Amino acid sequence: MGVKMKKKIYTLLGVLWCMVIAGSRFLWLFFGERTITDTYEYFAHAMIQIGQGKAVASSGLESAYMKSLSFLLGFVGNKIEAVAAYQMVLQILWLVLVFIGISMIIGKVAGFVLSAILSALPGILNSIFIISPENFYLFIYSLILLGVAVIIFWVKKLFRHKKAEKAETVEMGEKVDETKETIMEEKEENCVITEDGRQIQLLENPLPLPKKHVKKEIGFDINDLTDDFDVPVSDDDDFDF
Repeated sequence: MGVKMKKKIYTLLGVLWCMVIAGSRFLWLFFGERTITDTYEYFAHAMIQIGQGKAVASSGLESAYMKSLSFLLGFVGNKIEAVAAYQMVLQILWLVLVFIGISMIIGKVAGFVLSAILSALPGILNSIFIISPENFYLFIYSLILLGVAVIIFWVKKLFRHKKAEKAETVEMGEKVDETKETIMEEKEENCVITEDGRQIQLLENPLPLPKKHVKKEIGFDINDLTDDFDVPVSDDDDFDF
């Protein structure tokens, strides 16, 4: 399986997991049969803020959360269900951002495991029905986490790129060294080393040289050699005339 195919599969699985997170929040909100409560009176304060036209005493992220509630209720009216839907959207966003951020920093498996644990916690699920700034806070923190993850991702990518360039440079240097060694060996073949250790380069002969002698071998089969001058004689032959 190629690298591009693996990336496509991981991307598809990530999209499906984000859809699971969003779908589970929708099902829990609309079919959870839970009562939306304003335990900490954030909804009441937001309505007062709209009626008086001025901000209720608060600071920091809590003030930002109150302003976001006032802005929302200014459009939808006195509907506490809209606040629950708003908190559901915030929860979906921060769970998805945590999944993406942890996947970029540690790995996709770690991102999946952590987001799965967080999304399945009863306290996280029930926070949709309690008007409070927890999901707003976690959304802001997840944005910061994503920013850090992006920085770490690009730093890692830069280091990998430099490491690859360094490895390529070392490989090219080794090839150059091998080429130099080959050239030196070829030069040494045309050199003469004197008694005092000096190396003298010989000049190439400009004159045409005869062809290089090729060694040849000729074989004789003496076992089947027949001499026409051999006359067969017997033991009682007399050569005296």
